[in-house]
Amino acid sequence: MKGRRNVWTTLTNVMKKRLSAPGNKFGDLVDLIVEELRSENPTIDESFAIDTLSGLLFASFAPLSCTLTTTFKFLNDNPEVFDKLKVCIVL
Repeated sequence: MKGRRNVWTTLTNVMKKRLSAPGNKFGDLVDLIVEELRSENPTIDESFAIDTLSGLLFASFAPLSCTLTTTFKFLNDNPEVFDKLKVCIVL
């Protein structure tokens, strides 16, 4: 739990720093997330963004079964994302 809290705190700080400095671009995934959060009608909120980033960090270190379990949990917790994903897959 302490490790998760540390990751959450670090990612929250990174997100706040990026959101407060719109001119600074790094060309990474966080820039794309910040753009979405700043859009007129964002499809995600900051909490979801941080959860997703921590999930991606976890996925880079965890075996496939853990990664799939985490992905399904995120999709279950966010049915609107799951619905949009289904539309993308059908197209």
